[in-house]
Amino acid sequence: MRQQFLKYTPDELRVILEEIGCEVVEEYALSACPESIHWHIKKKGERRGKFEATWMPYGEAWICYHTNRPQEWVYEVLGILA
Repeated sequence: MRQQFLKYTPDELRVILEEIGCEVVEEYALSACPESIHWHIKKKGERRGKFEATWMPYGEAWICYHTNRPQEWVYEVLGILA
């Protein structure tokens, strides 16, 4: 699994994801931090692949993705979000 830090607020991230054709398929708080927001994100129209994003209440945010299940669109999206 790889991790990449983000510089976006949750609202900014949602807008960007929508603009680039992604959708949040799951959203919940992490059990260890009830104020957090954790998303599972897929590309609209793609049957395979997903990545996860987490935002913590102190402002840190990151994306995680599995390197053993690569999908080309995931790397394209990560490049946009970097």
